Amino acid sequence: MVSFNDIYKLEPQVWLNDEIINFYMEMLSDRSKANPKEYLDIHCFNTFFFSTLSESGYQKVRRWTKRIDIFSKDLVFAPINQSLHWTLGVIDIKNKKVYVYDSLGGAHQRGLKLLLDYVEQEHLDKKKDTLDMSEWTSSAPKDIPHQENMSDCGVFTCTFAERLSRNHEMDFSQKDMNLIRRRMVLDISRKHIS
Repeated sequence: MVSFNDIYKLEPQVWLNDEIINFYMEMLSDRSKANPKEYLDIHCFNTFFFSTLSESGYQKVRRWTKRIDIFSKDLVFAPINQSLHWTLGVIDIKNKKVYVYDSLGGAHQRGLKLLLDYVEQEHLDKKKDTLDMSEWTSSAPKDIPHQENMSDCGVFTCTFAERLSRNHEMDFSQKDMNLIRRRMVLDISRKHIS
């Protein structure tokens, strides 16, 4: 649940925390489920998924999808926090790609490899079959909006997920951050993303 102290994190120049990002991702998922004709079919892992996968391996996250078939989804989102910087891991099931969207433009080779390995192990575990990974690719897109400060990475991460979930262009920039933050406050207070 999001508290007043969490909402304060959406003030300009304040770093977002796990609670805000997790709640926002849940709302994106709810919006997709409620409007399957308008939005892509997505699954959002919480902010602890990637750190658990990275530090402890697949076995520690294999039960996180006990009731979810990620291979039936269009996109799977995994918010990533490394060195106090938020990025968005994306598994694009239909196009056989993994991405890390980073508003600072990092390469993320290790993160991309972890996500590819996760897809392969998840398929073997849940489908009891080896997935041909030869057509899968990975990248950290560079032609995306970039932050111009050290505090908006979480807002960029949420906005990347929001745009991707509706297959929309990345039509925002650093100058939109205060407006996007205000919209996020409104959405979170209503518990609904319009």
